[in-house]
Amino acid sequence: MANAQRGEVDLEIGGEPFVARFDFNAIMHLETHFGKPLAEIFKAGGGVQASMIPVALWAALVTKNRARFPTVEVLAEALDLARLAYYSAKTAELFQAAQQIMAPERPTTAPAATLAGA
Repeated sequence: MANAQRGEVDLEIGGEPFVARFDFNAIMHLETHFGKPLAEIFKAGGGVQASMIPVALWAALVTKNRARFPTVEVLAEALDLARLAYYSAKTAELFQAAQQIMAPERPTTAPAATLAGA
């Protein structure tokens, strides 16, 4: 089961369950493949292009599933074209999860602690 705090997304390919995540290696693969920073690869409102899906899913899966999907082409062969909308939604979910994790946190100010009964 995916851990949203880590940016993980549950995904099914060919009837097999997987947990996908854009880790540092995945981001490196994506930026190298597309020739631009992750933030520019998937711009808000731009949507996911079909050509992005196999590359993005492979990058999110390869760290733990290299034996199953050694190349983007092997993963693309496993994708069912009839589920294009599903894979598109999962790819968008991965980009959104990565952007949330990489976004700088806003500092919070905690109230000063008080001693009860002092």
